Amino acid sequence: MSGSEEISRFSAVQVYVHFLMAAAILVLFLTGVAITFGGQVGWIVSLLGNESIILIHIIAGVALFVTLLYYLIFALTGLATGDFPTKWLPGPSTIRELITYVNYHILGRGPEPRPGKYTWIQKSEVLIIAVELTVLTATGLVLMFPGLLLRYRPAFLVASDLHVVFAFTLLMGVTFHLYDTHLLQFPLDTSIFTGRVSLDRAREEWAGWVDAGQTRSDGGSGDRFIQVLGVFAVLFVFAVVYSGVLIDRILAPIPGTQETLYLLERPETILEGPAGIFWTVGFNLVVIVILVGLVALLYGITLRFGD
Repeated sequence: MSGSEEISRFSAVQVYVHFLMAAAILVLFLTGVAITFGGQVGWIVSLLGNESIILIHIIAGVALFVTLLYYLIFALTGLATGDFPTKWLPGPSTIRELITYVNYHILGRGPEPRPGKYTWIQKSEVLIIAVELTVLTATGLVLMFPGLLLRYRPAFLVASDLHVVFAFTLLMGVTFHLYDTHLLQFPLDTSIFTGRVSLDRAREEWAGWVDAGQTRSDGGSGDRFIQVLGVFAVLFVFAVVYSGVLIDRILAPIPGTQETLYLLERPETILEGPAGIFWTVGFNLVVIVILVGLVALLYGITLRFGD
């Protein structure tokens, strides 16, 4: 094989299911921000209308639930046939790869890591996102069918708080995923859309997967600087955003009472006034990230249709 050749990495089903899941998650993020923090992103509410936003949120939630059911059925049938998908699951080899990664890239010693089809970072992302989506699905169903817990109002309100907190936690993880997995292959990693990847890149990033020689370069300090700067930029934005979530939910009145954990009369006022500009800017930056993700997703899937 020559380095210019391409090899198959994702099947057509994987491509389309990933697209549906990613689109549903991004639309849920966009509408969820508008529902929860309409005061900071009021232009979305004015553009679409509150009722339409809620309806779109529910439709996207159903689409996400369908994709999760697909993955669940896929895994169960794999157990039944002995073909359970394990390449994305963390295991002892993942821990060893992490140790090798730290030694090589941070401490500057030892051999270069040779990951399989998915690196330890990608496996960690998949596992964390799977757990968060499970919580969001469970709490989302409660919110869609309030009769399930409406007679236990405190429990219903707790489910609502968990839904929002886990949603924004997932948003932070998805943003990192978009940055680390897609944007570092500037301007866009298209392998999840085309299903193919160049042999050169496969040898560089997943040497153990293609059973090739060690060809990954150490990378220049400039590349490292850009990566670190990007991570800090993401963390700064979400420090602003997550503090707003905590103020809105964690410091809100305790379910069934009129008191807050810190006995604040109106914790939501912290998000208003002169200081509120920080949260307004932060949430609108998040909306921009979501919109960029949606545009990139639509562009990527057109590449699939264009093949």
